[in-house]
Amino acid sequence: MSEKSKSKPPSQEFVDAVTIDQSIAADCELCGRTCFEDSEMAGDWEPGELEQYRLGVKQRPDKFVAVPLVRVGKIAGKQVITTCPCNGLRSYEDFIWSHRHIIAKYLQSKTERIAQAAYDDEAEAEFVMDNVSREDANIKFSKCQGGCGGYFYTDSMDDRMFCPRCAEAIPPPEPEPEPSHWDDSDNLPF
Repeated sequence: MSEKSKSKPPSQEFVDAVTIDQSIAADCELCGRTCFEDSEMAGDWEPGELEQYRLGVKQRPDKFVAVPLVRVGKIAGKQVITTCPCNGLRSYEDFIWSHRHIIAKYLQSKTERIAQAAYDDEAEAEFVMDNVSREDANIKFSKCQGGCGGYFYTDSMDDRMFCPRCAEAIPPPEPEPEPSHWDDSDNLPF
């Protein structure tokens, strides 16, 4: 990070874009400092906590810094205090701004591809739904003759028009044996 970037604060637009939360005290992972709001009215301080931070400023000004408002965000996987005097966000903003044409082209291209994929998925889903609707129109239902009285998909019923449950509970009758083709005249003693 250049010294020029460190001395110049990030723009308010960039700070607002990166900020996601607010706190009374938090660590800036860009500079390693703990930023805190130096006011008894800032929030719910634990007894002696604010005094410890104030003492930290006197003993280790490179590690503790009082700021009017502790605004917290994330960039490049790091927690940042967007109001930290280190101005560490400026180098990210400068990078993005100096590469804005590449970034804009990338975002446009990626957005178009995602939108096209979503459109294709939607068209495919509509096609599937239309086919399912057509298939549903061809499905026939019949009343079970096995005693339950329910209506079932006709193709799932047996030849007696019993639903699977009734067919299992009431097995088909055993077929009668075929009559024999012999009579007493065939049983001659000679």
